[in-house]
Amino acid sequence: MPSSRLRGEPRSIAWSLHNLEREISDLVCWCDHPNPEPLGNDWLSAVKDKLHVAFGHSTKKLHCEGETTVLCGVSIGSLLGRLRDTQSQCFKLVTLLCNRPALSTVPFDEWTSPSRRRLVESIAETKDELRRIVAELDSMNNLSPLVKPAPNPILKHIAAGEVVVTVSIESIQATHSDSKDSEMIDLPSQDIARWLKVLTDHPNQWFLPAEYEQHDKLLYGIKPTDKLRSLKKKCPKLAKLIEPSKRNGMRFNPMLCSPQSRAPQCANN
Repeated sequence: MPSSRLRGEPRSIAWSLHNLEREISDLVCWCDHPNPEPLGNDWLSAVKDKLHVAFGHSTKKLHCEGETTVLCGVSIGSLLGRLRDTQSQCFKLVTLLCNRPALSTVPFDEWTSPSRRRLVESIAETKDELRRIVAELDSMNNLSPLVKPAPNPILKHIAAGEVVVTVSIESIQATHSDSKDSEMIDLPSQDIARWLKVLTDHPNQWFLPAEYEQHDKLLYGIKPTDKLRSLKKKCPKLAKLIEPSKRNGMRFNPMLCSPQSRAPQCANN
């Protein structure tokens, strides 16, 4: 008969699942902020070792409870099967990340393929389920929460009247968010996406042409004026946020065209 009575300490189980969720979250974050260089075998070994320990510790805790036990609405047998699949998916993703473009043995179209996106989405779903179980365990047993809601930095900047732009190099798109709405914008090229990402990742920081390559080696020899000219033609909404200076270079100024801004630059465009 299924039972919801746990043999072990709820906090101990919650802690092991929380650590696993955190390791999976760290892995998924590498997909959102890709390094243009391959991450290398040392990185691959270190991440696989951490994942192996986290999955091993969690499955050991769950096995002790018995597969018929129900944990927060999920049978432990079902959860163990899901964790086995997710561990395999995580190891596959680690290898893809290690070999990704540039200088990669993995073709770029494979990195951006629907199958790769589904892989990441499946891993993220397991991560969210673990997070739910940990939060429910804490609540049911009156424990201080291990999972604390993190403040959304984007909402913080929007509340301050700034425009937030995030850039995806893989999809060659930018997300433009302000207090009114959020919009996905297709960028003219991957080179422009790389250039724009450096600027938007460092709001209000001036960049001279030679300084971009410090953040992305593929931007060596870049001509920012050409990139801005192309951006003005294809994506004027984004171009209005790039502030040029003959002396200082260029910067992303999130206040230039925000709804609360009175900056004359917007009025003249």
